[in-house]
Amino acid sequence: MDQMPLARQVDLALSKLEEELKGMTAGTIVMHIRDDNVGKFGIRHLPLACEEQQAESGGGLTALQVTALRRMAVQALRHKRNWTHGEICYDFAVRQGKLSLSVQFESNYKLLHKIKAFQAFFIGLPTNCPHGWVKIKQPRAVLLPTCA
Repeated sequence: MDQMPLARQVDLALSKLEEELKGMTAGTIVMHIRDDNVGKFGIRHLPLACEEQQAESGGGLTALQVTALRRMAVQALRHKRNWTHGEICYDFAVRQGKLSLSVQFESNYKLLHKIKAFQAFFIGLPTNCPHGWVKIKQPRAVLLPTCA
């Protein structure tokens, strides 16, 4: 089964947040990425304007600005390179009626999984080894201790 592209998933997640975004003056949209799929996502609201300034500004994002934010967020994915697990943070703010957006990509790795995969592939170990000694797949057999 073909996987939905990450750009489409980001757009879909932002469409789910559209009503919450309308009227916000600033915040951070956070998306957790696992295997190039959007997992959980949400908004951290940062009330930027004071009460006096808020009355002047008109109250945050408009429907047109939310659409622009979605477009900019999808376009920003061009800068994501060679990772499948991590987090994407979109910081946005409305200042003097103008939308600004910055993006932060964070990649995450777990070395333990890579070590287990290495052991299973090169040494021929099961991931949970109940035995103390296993033969290595080499022309000459050598016994190594595996489980500590």
